[in-house]
Amino acid sequence: MGALARKLWSAEHLTRENRWSYWHPYLPFLGDEVTGKTVAIIGTGRIGLALIKKCTGFDMNILCFDPAYENHDYIKAIQEMKDMRFERGISRERTSIRYTTLHEALCGADFISLHVPAGA
Repeated sequence: MGALARKLWSAEHLTRENRWSYWHPYLPFLGDEVTGKTVAIIGTGRIGLALIKKCTGFDMNILCFDPAYENHDYIKAIQEMKDMRFERGISRERTSIRYTTLHEALCGADFISLHVPAGA
């Protein structure tokens, strides 16, 4: 997700083709931050929950959707940690995590991470 936000693939591609000679802000390498952005995590099984922990470290807002099982205790613990980080001045902005509908998750996200069984 970080490589996608920072546009590392396009920079690496031009470098391998020997077409990149200098850096300039108008070239497609500036990219964006993931901090403060919103990620939709579709599927909150073992791998989805592991990604939630990583996104929490980047102070991202997290929208979760899972049609089979919602782990509200885990989400509540993550929200408490996010609140504590803000109150202690570790995070600049208050961020949130919550379960939502699939439509709201997809519409409100800057990044989407899909964690569902292959046959689903």
